[in-house]
Amino acid sequence: MSTSFELDEESEEPAEIVTWEQSDFMPTEDVAFSLAQGFNAEIENDVTDNCINITLSGLPEGTQVTGMTLTIIGGEPVWTASAMGGNTALQTLLDSISVTPPADWNSNKGPFEFDAKLTTFVPSGLQAEEKVEADFAVTPVSDPTEISIAAPAVEEGNDLTFTINVSNSADDLDWTLVDGKLYLQLDESAIAGNGVLKDAEGNALSLSAVSGVDGVADGNYYVLEDVVPGAPVNVIYTPPGDHVNGNVSLTVRAQSTETGSALVQTSSTTQQGVLLPVNNGYDFSVADVSGSENPEQQATTDKSNVIRLNITDGGLIDGDGSESVQTVLLSNVPNGFLVYVGTTADDAVVADLSNNAGSDGSTNTWLLGAEIPQYVGIMPPQYWSGGLSDLRLQVISSEDALTESRIDEKTFSVTVEADANGVSLDPTPSFGREGQIIRFNLNAELRDPGDAGFADQSTETLT
Repeated sequence: MSTSFELDEESEEPAEIVTWEQSDFMPTEDVAFSLAQGFNAEIENDVTDNCINITLSGLPEGTQVTGMTLTIIGGEPVWTASAMGGNTALQTLLDSISVTPPADWNSNKGPFEFDAKLTTFVPSGLQAEEKVEADFAVTPVSDPTEISIAAPAVEEGNDLTFTINVSNSADDLDWTLVDGKLYLQLDESAIAGNGVLKDAEGNALSLSAVSGVDGVADGNYYVLEDVVPGAPVNVIYTPPGDHVNGNVSLTVRAQSTETGSALVQTSSTTQQGVLLPVNNGYDFSVADVSGSENPEQQATTDKSNVIRLNITDGGLIDGDGSESVQTVLLSNVPNGFLVYVGTTADDAVVADLSNNAGSDGSTNTWLLGAEIPQYVGIMPPQYWSGGLSDLRLQVISSEDALTESRIDEKTFSVTVEADANGVSLDPTPSFGREGQIIRFNLNAELRDPGDAGFADQSTETLT
């Protein structure tokens, strides 16, 4: 069963579409434009109950539209807007609709294409329709260059490498670095002294006076030339000394322009490089020494019978004031051995028990102070001779910026040469019978006993 309707012969025709065409307007990248700018449009006036409909379809993904309603038809987005009236209403409607091409879209990426349809109709169902396949060339606008700088931290005493990358994801391949130049400024005000900035081959870079470059403030710059976008550029900072730590910052400026754009963009990025502090420790050495066995453990006034340690004191390696000595220790000193400390042999005194930093039962560790004394000596027990091979002088130091201390130590030996100390004689009268052997009462005794203590290696005999 079907039904047909006949139109009233007196039904009014919809407004005639006089003009519906793309104008010569050129949109600008990332800038919205109205349909009134993009299209020349005119319809007939004085049609009662005339309705107007504008439809946009086939817009590239990412296009932004305002003043219209979005409908998904067949999986595709379709934008529509309507009004009632004549040409004046049409112009008002066109003015109320704006279109923004996808971000960074311009003629370098291709034409901005879509379909635009204008329809007029009346309540009776009669309508007029015109369609335009719009094809706009969007004027490029240069986007700022993206500058990235990598600067992995290194310990003081090492070179710091800045790796610079220049790219432009917005302008893709359609951009150039103006004159192929990068402008670099180095700030090393946070450290002591002046270092050297070098290229990747180790050649020192020189500062150049730069003026009259738009977007680059007049001043002195390290200017890198023939820079290829996308290819990493390394510059190397050599600190002013082996024991310098702190932060150094590098600022990189670049100018770029996109093909078809008159705009030159200036970009800048600053990156800090860190020279990590290091506890460099203490410079000293201790040579092996020797001395003679003492018949008594009693130092002479000039300490000539005390074995003085042969210490060469070079002091703290890092002399910038950030490092200090916490304590000096003499360890593995056997029980019964005396330690003398002072500025000279004349004023050297025996280290007392308050300076004993610990014992394992047979050896001791002695605290010598917050610096290596100018005079350090050892006196073995009475009649002791032999060798001590594992004595240790330790210097514990700290760095202000670090929580952990550092221990520098030197191992050395002390040899005590044996002496024959002789025999003590105390004869007393001897008596006996005539014709018999009479035993003499000599009362002879070795002065050096058989064992003088800890690993005594001397045994005296009487012949």
